[in-house]
Amino acid sequence: MSDQENNKNIDPSKQPSSTSSNISAKKQQSLKDSINATKNQNDAIKLILDQLNLQTLEDADDVQKSKANEKKEHLFWDSQPVPKPDVPIKKDGPLHQDTPFEKIPKDPIEIPEGYEWCLVDIHNDKEMTELYTLLSKNYVEDSDELFRFHYTPEFLKWGLNPPGQNPDWHIGVREKTKKRELIGFISGIEVEMRVKDIKKKMAEINFLCINKKIRKQRFAPILIKEITRRINLSGIFQAVYTAGIQIPTPFAICQYFHRPLNPKKLVDSGFSHLPPGMTMSRLINKYKIISDTSAQLPGLRPLEGRDIPQVRKLVNKYLNSRSKMHQVFSSDELTKHWLMPKNNVVYSYVVEDVLKLGKITDFFSFYLLPSTVLKLRNSDPSKPSPKNSKSSSSPLNYLINSAYLFYYGTNPEPAANTDLSNSEMTHKQMNEIKLKDRLLILMYNCLMMAKRENFDVLNCVNTLDNGMILDQLRFGAGDGKLHYYFYNYVANGLKPNDVGLTML
Repeated sequence: MSDQENNKNIDPSKQPSSTSSNISAKKQQSLKDSINATKNQNDAIKLILDQLNLQTLEDADDVQKSKANEKKEHLFWDSQPVPKPDVPIKKDGPLHQDTPFEKIPKDPIEIPEGYEWCLVDIHNDKEMTELYTLLSKNYVEDSDELFRFHYTPEFLKWGLNPPGQNPDWHIGVREKTKKRELIGFISGIEVEMRVKDIKKKMAEINFLCINKKIRKQRFAPILIKEITRRINLSGIFQAVYTAGIQIPTPFAICQYFHRPLNPKKLVDSGFSHLPPGMTMSRLINKYKIISDTSAQLPGLRPLEGRDIPQVRKLVNKYLNSRSKMHQVFSSDELTKHWLMPKNNVVYSYVVEDVLKLGKITDFFSFYLLPSTVLKLRNSDPSKPSPKNSKSSSSPLNYLINSAYLFYYGTNPEPAANTDLSNSEMTHKQMNEIKLKDRLLILMYNCLMMAKRENFDVLNCVNTLDNGMILDQLRFGAGDGKLHYYFYNYVANGLKPNDVGLTML
C-alpha cells in the first residue's frame, strides 16, 4: 500500500504540530495496526485449523468406513477355505478334505426376503438378453469408472457353454415381483487344471455380478456359497477365479499391458493420453503396424477344423513346458470349442510349414471384449463426443474394440538340436534367445491380424511368456492388475510367468 493510500483518511487539522507527537501517534497507530493484523491472522489460522480438523475428521471417518467394509468383506473370506494373509502354508494341495456327499446340503442357500433363485437358460433369447443387460450395466469397470466390459450375447454363449456344461451352474437371483427382474448372477464351468505336477478337476468361477442398486445387501457371499454347494454336489471341491481387486489371498498378481492399434481413438476416448511433447501424427507413426504381407509369416492362415488335433497337442506341450499352472485341453471337442474362430468372438491362426504341407508349427489366438466408454476423461461438454460407424454421438454407446491375447503355442525347445560345443552358452540360454525371437515374430503377426480386424488395442497380462515380447512390441503397462485365486487349494511360489491359464 502506498503512503498516499495510508494517509487518505487522515484529517490534517487533527494532526499534532510537533514532530515528536507525530512520531508518537504513528507508533501508536502502527501498534494498533499490528495488534489488529495479529488478531486477524490468528482468526484466519483458527479458521484454517478448524477446516483442517473438520477435513481430517471427515477423512478419518471415510477411512474408518473403508476399514469397516474391508473387515466385513474379509469376515466372509475368513470363513472360507482360502489362504489367509500372513499365514504361510508350506504344503501344496487342498486346505479342506472333500465333503462326503451325504453331508452336502441339498437345499439352496437361504436368500433374503423378496428374492428367489433361478437358473439362467443361455439358449433362451429372452433370458440371454436379461443376462447381457445385467452385465452391460453392472459388471466390471475401471477404477475411474470411465469404462465397463461389454460382453456380447455371442461371447457369453461361447464362454458359458463348453462341452459337458452343467446348466445348474448358471445361477441367477430374481426379484419376487411381477417383473421378476434378474438382479444377480454367477457361473461356473468345469476345467481340468494342471498345477505343478498335479492334475485336478476344478470349477472356473466367473461373471459374478450384482445389480448396483442392491449391492449393500451383500448378495455376493450368498451367490458364492450357493455355487459352491452346487459344485460340491458334482464332486468338485476346488475352484479358480480372478478379480481386479485384492481379497484373501491371491497366488499371483499380474499386470495388465496394452498395445495401441488405433492410438487416435484411444486418446480421443480417454483410454490413453497423448504424451507431453508428442504430436498425434508422431504417436500414430510410433504404433504403426505393417499391413502388407512383407512381415507376415509364410504359411500363416486362420485355424481350420482339420488342424484341431495338432493344435491341441502343440498348445498342451507348450503350456506343460512353459508354465506351472494351466488348463488342460483334454479333448479335441474342448479344443475346438475354445479355439475355433467365431466372428466377433475369438480369432485363431496357425502357421503351416511351407515345406511340409499340413504340419502346424505355431498357433496364436485372441478374443474380442469391447469396453463401453461411460464418460470421457476430462471431457469438455461443449465438444461433441467421439463417434464411430456403429455408435451415436453419446459416449455411452461408444465402444473400444479390445483384443485380448488368448492361447498360443510354438516349439518350446527351439535350441534342442543346436550344436553348442564351441559356444559358452548353455542350451537353456540359447533356447530362451531363440524362443524369444520366434515369439516376437509370432506376436507381431498377431498384432497384424488384430489390426486387420479393426481392433483398437491388444491387451494382455504378464503371464506365461508374454513378458518376452512386451518391450520390443511397444506394449505399455496399464493401471490395472489381475489377481489369480484358488478356492480350497494352495500352490506356493507361483509367479506371473508360471501362470498359463487365461480366463475370460
